[in-house]
Formats: sequence, structure tokens, C-alpha cells
Amino acid sequence: MALLILFLVCTICFSMENLKNVKAIIFDFGGTLDLDGVHWLNAFYLLYEKFSLPVDQASIKKVFYEADKHLERLPNRTQLTLESMIRAHVRFQFEMHGIDFPEVEDSMCGELCSTIRENFGKNRELLKWLKSRYKLGLVSNFYGNVEALCKEAGFEPFLDVIIDSGIVDLRKPDPAIFQLALKLLEEKPERAVFVGDSFCQDIKPAKEIGMKTIWLKTNHTAPYPDNWKEFVDVEIDTLKKLKEIFL
Repeated sequence: MALLILFLVCTICFSMENLKNVKAIIFDFGGTLDLDGVHWLNAFYLLYEKFSLPVDQASIKKVFYEADKHLERLPNRTQLTLESMIRAHVRFQFEMHGIDFPEVEDSMCGELCSTIRENFGKNRELLKWLKSRYKLGLVSNFYGNVEALCKEAGFEPFLDVIIDSGIVDLRKPDPAIFQLALKLLEEKPERAVFVGDSFCQDIKPAKEIGMKTIWLKTNHTAPYPDNWKEFVDVEIDTLKKLKEIFL
């Protein structure tokens, strides 16, 4: 037990040394603030398996990304609430798969919304705590409704900057979207840290422009290369560990 405590203390000290002089924290949204390290596609893999739907992973992946494109084209996309967004996504997926199980569709939507709302509650308190110490921002590849979701989640009062790819016409991993956030926060890259679950979309591009990085890496993280440690300052498996890091 003593060795474990010493290891944890050393880990926290090492983390703080890596993040010394940080003045701003920028978060990803999807897979990070909503699902605490579970990539959206992986969340659907798990749901299809749980509800015993006869669809293989290759088909789920293909239809998932088609559903993403579908939501990006909706005329009311900027106003989509959590529930309306999830229901539109799942409805499109089921139609594409030729699945007609309304009760399963409803249960799948309800379970995903419930999980996200639970994370919203936890992360609202986390952002409130961090806001007293740092400038906070958000950069997300989304449908244009991230600001609406942040209002719904109660995040908006604590975020100085909210950037949605569906609004600014820039997408991660384009360095320009990270640089826009830094410009709006009036911070240099070396004084900011990016927190995200995707190595390719979040961590690697943020590190390449000089930002510090905190990778939310779990068993349900999207694929990543063998050399990932070159781009990661701190690795965590849940956002609640940020309180230990920034204590």
C-alpha cells in the first residue's frame, strides 16, 4: 500500500511538472465530456451487442459515419438537443440497417442519453472547479449544435470559448482550429493543454502546434499508433483524475 501511495504521488508530481505554467485548458466534446473516454463508434458497438442486433461491426461503422453526415445536413442541426440528436442518429442507423424494432430503438436512445446526462452532471462540477483556476475552452468536430448541448449540460458558464467544426468550417486535426481557440483565449500554445479522447484528432495535432496534452485513454478509445507516447504529456482513464493533476 505504501508503495502504491508513493507511486501515485510521484505520478501526480510528474504530471504537474509537465503542465507547469499552463493557463488554459481546452477540451474535446464527443467522447470526452459526454462519454468520458468512450469513442462514439465504440459506444454503438457496445449497444448493438447489448441489444443483440444482427449487425456486424463493419456495417455498424459504415452506417455510423453516414449518420454523422446526415446530421451535418439537417436544417435544424444547430438547435438539436441531446435527445433529439441521439434519436436522429439512431433512427438513421436503423433505417440504413433495415432494422424495425421500435422498442429496441427507444431503449438504445434512452440508455445512451442517460449515460451522457450522468457524465454531464459530473463534468459540470469539474468545469466549475477548473474555471476558478484556468481559462477554459472547447474544440469539437460536431454537427453545429455543441453550443446548444453545452447550454443543456450547464457547461456554458464555465467555458470562455466554444468552437464547433459545424459552425467555423474547420475540422480537427487541422491545426487552424486549435490556433483559433488559442487566439480567442489569448494564450500561447505552450501555456495551454488539450484534453481529448482521440489520439489522431485531438492529441497529435495539439502537440504538433506546441500545446501540452492530456490523453483520455480507455479500453474504448479509437485506434492509435505505437509511437503515441511521443505526443502525450499525461495519460488518464477518466476525467475525474484532472482534479488530482490540477490540485
